[in-house]
Amino acid sequence: MRRQRLGIMGGTFDPIHNGHLAIARAAMDAMALDRVLFIPDYLPPHKAAGWAPAGDRMAMTLLATMDEPRFLVSDMELVRKGPSYTVDTMRILHRRWHRFYDLYFIIGGDSAEALDTWCRIEETMRYCTFLAIGRVGYRERHEDVTKRLAQKGLTRLVWIDAKAPDISSTMIRQRLSRGESIDGLVPRTVVDYMRQRDLYRR
Repeated sequence: MRRQRLGIMGGTFDPIHNGHLAIARAAMDAMALDRVLFIPDYLPPHKAAGWAPAGDRMAMTLLATMDEPRFLVSDMELVRKGPSYTVDTMRILHRRWHRFYDLYFIIGGDSAEALDTWCRIEETMRYCTFLAIGRVGYRERHEDVTKRLAQKGLTRLVWIDAKAPDISSTMIRQRLSRGESIDGLVPRTVVDYMRQRDLYRR
């Protein structure tokens, strides 16, 4: 039986939006991933505390991915609590699944430039290959970033030439706080959930 390819998307997902889903699909298509696993952060080490409670972010992630059978969701970081360091999560996933899956961690192109600042990134790259999604105005720098990281021994990085929608969770929260439309930015099931829970209105 051939080894399968598992993509991993970590993030606060506060809220999850169509940009996240587009990035996952682009990585799946470009690298022939069999599945993509979404893992909501409990407490990202590089950000302030989230706006929505962890349970709501988990629920929204489940709703956003429910129509794609190849998308999976894990609450492993929410259960573990504490700061959500990628190295800890990938160590666990590698230990559980390395006999069956090659692991690919999906990031935005802007995150790739800062990979050498990630906690214990050398160890993390022993467990997975990073897939960086190129963005408008950034692709010209791909080769420079790759070379600079390679000089530090960080070579497990693959660029995917795919345009992601210009959407951010911050944009969505700001629009909701002003009572503006977010049509087309967030799956309808997530929009309905946010309204029921009265999220991001403050």
